Amino acid sequence: MKILFVQLGRFGDLVLMTPVFRLIKERYTNIEVTVLAGRKNYSVLIGNPFIDNIIKFDKSPFKLPLTLFKILSKYYDYWIDPRDHFSEESRILAKISRVKNRIGFNEKGMDRVFNYDLSVPSYELHHTEIGINSLKELGIKIPNNIPKPELYFMNNEKFSLKTTKLVNDDKFIFLNISASGNHKMWDSRSWIEFLRKIKIPDYRIILNYMQSEEKQAFEIKSVVNQIVLHKADSIRDVMFLISKSEFVVTPDTAIVHIAAAFDKPIFALYSGLDNFYIKFH
Repeated sequence: MKILFVQLGRFGDLVLMTPVFRLIKERYTNIEVTVLAGRKNYSVLIGNPFIDNIIKFDKSPFKLPLTLFKILSKYYDYWIDPRDHFSEESRILAKISRVKNRIGFNEKGMDRVFNYDLSVPSYELHHTEIGINSLKELGIKIPNNIPKPELYFMNNEKFSLKTTKLVNDDKFIFLNISASGNHKMWDSRSWIEFLRKIKIPDYRIILNYMQSEEKQAFEIKSVVNQIVLHKADSIRDVMFLISKSEFVVTPDTAIVHIAAAFDKPIFALYSGLDNFYIKFH
């Protein structure tokens, strides 16, 4: 049996979906799992032993025809898009596919593209449960305990020189100031006040930031002596640092779920984001 999973969203959405691949592989021994992922978020799946193929959905004009050929040229028994909300992109891809059994979310008042509709339970689902909910037509139910995300490294995987230099015998805290939106982030003043007030062990603090937060990162470092800066150029480097850290401090973003995959204690900031906390905690 061949199954194509579609997850073109953000890094965190795909990380939280990873328990789905183990569950279906354990339920069906003779199955081939392919994941259609975004050209950025696909990298979190590298090395996953429960995934047979990864297709990067590249929408650039020169690469889109080849991407569509990879999707449409192979026969699949099931097309599964686990999202619990409407997506025009998802509808178009599913509609042009030749897959007979399509599982996904049908928007009310629109033509049914998915012949197995994802009914949403009356209670709000954790995002991992949303992924597992898409497997009910295949006889897999949501377990009582939410399984944690699963991320893997390849044998002898290489990381950037600047990242490997940060990992040595000294213990460190991974502090991330980036998030997917400004409404989730703190300013420099808030971070400095926070770091001054809490009692941090005498560890290094590796402050992870994106290019757009470089000024803010340097402002925080100028006040907090323990900080070493790390500009996030690769999600694989970030995963490696988190896996070696003592604990993680971050706003609500994919870092929360990556830390969970590596069993790291997490101090996550969800102030004013109650609905996100329910869905992603």
